[in-house]
Amino acid sequence: MILKTPIVFDNDCISSFLWINKTDIIKTLFDRQIIIPAPVYDEIKKLKRFSDYNYVYYNLETEISNGSFQVEDIGITSPLLNDYMALTSMTNPKRIGKGEAAAIIMARAFDGTLASNNLKDVLPHIKNGQPPLICTEHILFMYYIYSF
Repeated sequence: MILKTPIVFDNDCISSFLWINKTDIIKTLFDRQIIIPAPVYDEIKKLKRFSDYNYVYYNLETEISNGSFQVEDIGITSPLLNDYMALTSMTNPKRIGKGEAAAIIMARAFDGTLASNNLKDVLPHIKNGQPPLICTEHILFMYYIYSF
């Protein structure tokens, strides 16, 4: 598999590292090449309200403020908006979540790699290996290889 940067993370994949306070793993591999779509950021931001889990949000905020991660949004004038709306439309019987949709669209647009563990939702939207896909397990394996 050929990885392309930037790496665009879906909630489930980035959270794998935020929940266990191990963002150093992905920063070691992809520092300053990590994109968090705004809908993914918004999903994680909801954890801010829960005192037992708010550290997940603050871990993300720390990486954004130090420049290791970048939040990107699909604006109303963006050429990506139509594709995003089609994937998330209530009338689409194969509708997927906003975070998954934004991550897929951005990975394609930025000619990067999609990082998601939600294979059921994302695999139907990957054609001819585009965008390339990695999961938490791939990242951990790459880190293991890198460490030796």
